[in-house]
Amino acid sequence: MKFATALIISIAIFSSSAFSADLKDVEKLRNTGSCIGCDLSGYQFPKDANLAKADLTKADLRGANLTNAILTKAKLTKAKLTGAILVSAALVETIISDATLDGAMLDGADLTKSNLREASLVGASLQNANLTKANLREADMTRANLTGAVLIDARLSKANFVGSNLSGADLSGANMNNTNLSGANLTRANFNGTNLTEADLSNAVLVEVDLSSAKIDRTVGIKRF
Repeated sequence: MKFATALIISIAIFSSSAFSADLKDVEKLRNTGSCIGCDLSGYQFPKDANLAKADLTKADLRGANLTNAILTKAKLTKAKLTGAILVSAALVETIISDATLDGAMLDGADLTKSNLREASLVGASLQNANLTKANLREADMTRANLTGAVLIDARLSKANFVGSNLSGADLSGANMNNTNLSGANLTRANFNGTNLTEADLSNAVLVEVDLSSAKIDRTVGIKRF
């Protein structure tokens, strides 16, 4: 895929953050559509940048601004995205497994069917993000903000949501087997048909939560009457 027409990257548009991208790597991405292991840290991508199907495996995108970027079916395996801005980005069917997104901003992002297995999203913001059918198995979501997020039919087995905010989130049909939700805010979250087998809800906030249709076999922290 050529980026000369799909993505116009102006080297003059550059972030003044603590990170500093390698302009040769920026040019490589523009010309080839792939940049494995490249240094794109702190780069200010044009709004609506088209990076669909781009191979950014192990790329350094710390502090990069990818607001509204199109990353559909892109490869971001083991990429560094700490503090990156991905607000309203399209990450449909994107591979982000084992990537680091600590403190990243993904508010309103579309992560439908994305693969985030074993990814680290500690303190990340995913307010109103769409994670329908996403794979977040063994992901670290500690203290993440998922207020209003949609996680319908998501795979969340063994994920860590300790201290996270899932208020108003839709977790219907999600598989949360062995998931750690201790101390999480689950106010008004939707657990219709959710599998919470062996999940840990110790000290979780369960205000206005209906678990009547959820599977809570051997679930910790649930009062049974």
